[in-house]
Amino acid sequence: MSDLSSMPVRAGHLVERLADLADEPLRPALAGLAAALRSEKDAGAAGRLGAALGLTPFQYDLLLLAGLPEEHEAVSRLARLLNSTAEPWFTSATASAVLGLDTAGRGHLRTALDSGTLHRHRLVTGPESVPLPERGLRLPPGVWSVLRGVDTWPAGMHPIGLPVLPGPQLPGLAPALGSTSTSAFATTLAATLAAAEPGRHPGEPRVVVLSGEGRDDREVAALAAATVRAPTVIVPAAELDAERTPAWSAHLLARGAVPVVAGAPSSPPLPAFPGVVVVATGTVTGMPLDDRPAVTVELPRPDLGEAVELWQALLPDLNGAAGELAGLLRIGRIGATRAVRDARAAGDVTVGRIVAQARRRTEVELPAAVRLVHPHASLDRVVLPADQHRLLRSVVDRVRGQARVLLEWGFGEAARHPGGVRMLLSGPPGTGKTLAVEAAAAELGLDLLVVDLAALVSKWLGETEKNIAGVFDAAERSQAVLFFDEADAVFGRRTDSSDAQGRWANLETAYLLARIDRFDGLVALATNLRRGMDDAFVRRLDVILEIDEPDRTSRELLWRRHLPAGAPYAADVDPAALAALYEIPGGLIRNAALAAAFVAAATGRPIDQSALVEAVRDEYRKAGRSFPGAPRTTARGRGGL
Repeated sequence: MSDLSSMPVRAGHLVERLADLADEPLRPALAGLAAALRSEKDAGAAGRLGAALGLTPFQYDLLLLAGLPEEHEAVSRLARLLNSTAEPWFTSATASAVLGLDTAGRGHLRTALDSGTLHRHRLVTGPESVPLPERGLRLPPGVWSVLRGVDTWPAGMHPIGLPVLPGPQLPGLAPALGSTSTSAFATTLAATLAAAEPGRHPGEPRVVVLSGEGRDDREVAALAAATVRAPTVIVPAAELDAERTPAWSAHLLARGAVPVVAGAPSSPPLPAFPGVVVVATGTVTGMPLDDRPAVTVELPRPDLGEAVELWQALLPDLNGAAGELAGLLRIGRIGATRAVRDARAAGDVTVGRIVAQARRRTEVELPAAVRLVHPHASLDRVVLPADQHRLLRSVVDRVRGQARVLLEWGFGEAARHPGGVRMLLSGPPGTGKTLAVEAAAAELGLDLLVVDLAALVSKWLGETEKNIAGVFDAAERSQAVLFFDEADAVFGRRTDSSDAQGRWANLETAYLLARIDRFDGLVALATNLRRGMDDAFVRRLDVILEIDEPDRTSRELLWRRHLPAGAPYAADVDPAALAALYEIPGGLIRNAALAAAFVAAATGRPIDQSALVEAVRDEYRKAGRSFPGAPRTTARGRGGL
């Protein structure tokens, strides 16, 4: 027969031999099929598969016999006639007859099907519950179509298709990353993956782990695919289970492709693959590996300069947008490309629209300790003294102006600023700390992740750090503002480390501080007691906003804000009198106004002063404070709504 590279010719000869076993009605169709196969041009897929696995001519023939029933109905009909179970697959007994095996040859057949290369890679399989002579031989799903030159994937296998990623070119590489900080990395990666070049990967099994902390798995996979000088297929890590791994390996080898696994697999990736396997993931923690040589290449964290270059490449005509977007969205090329594409489809390519589209594309599984808030508050609605309002506005300006100040003006290098903005809000309960953070997030167009610090702390060694890492990973992927309420519970002054419990608490606090330092977005922390905060942490903060209980003027404004104009009011309602007598923060004012409104709705009467006073009395009672009594009756003209 012909050599292994001529798959149609070899298959045609096998069909001729099968015709000898067929009854007269099937022989003309089989003869026609054999002639047609011998006249075809080889697609090369079977030859690539055979060469990669080092298949012998005997093993190659078994491979073709297992796939031929998928070629023509005459072949599958013959297989049913020769199979005792009437299944459309040739048995090993039929293979022995077609290949003319003697007793020694049957021994080779048993070895090939039970322990040889075809068995190890599960390329030719059959039900092991039946005796070997009656075992129907078949290929993994979809492999025969690929061997015949059809680019198809069966159900349950979903290679990841990524968009073309625009951006600066690196020497000798496809569009990938363009900042100076990643150029050296790309050169190192290209050298590491040299074994994956065409003609070199067979017989050189190894695993290359590409780790990009702070980056999406698919973003890292796109970089790997752009760097490998060979065809690549991006494989979802979740699909590399015991059932699908052999099919993935067969499809990859038939295509002559290097696998790039996106995400951290739960077991060693493609363990029998005879070449380079690239694993692209945001973290290498707990990566399962086997005895193959493994090389890890770490991709630098995305920096502000890289983000600016990305947005400049995507939006060259949107003047001034790149720097602002870099401060708001530190996302990868895939997410940025999709956000811009969505904005163009909506016909509104603005900074706000792009940020909104990026938020809609977020696919993040939030830890149990995190609550997602879509803020709608406005900075103008936050009642604060002028100086405090200016500080709150400065936080928004810091986020938007990072690129200009740190990069264009050089303050990042001079001050060694790590990027990101860290804010502390201190003050008594109910003074509007949470509202201020929500307003800042809404002004930036970003979501808010509210963290329950108590739920992060665990008694188990290392579990707290794992929980903290999960929170920051979620914030980085969702590009959200991170808000720690009651931060003094964790960021309080360090404990005496003489006992084990104190030492572990200090280590957990140090880890949390380190993650805050590395976070490139806005982190807001709230505390009721500023004096209880750790000094080392306070030095890391960019803005400290101390919110005191509101004065009389602010309280009156708060009353008017929380008594909407559309509600029905009695003539005696007097916000000025309420503000003068009741020295309570905005949170209690809101609660009292809402409670009085529900009482009015239940009784069918307008909201009056007595209902508001009674609601304030309840708030004093809940707070454990002494109620100062009711205000004097006031005329509507003097202080009413």
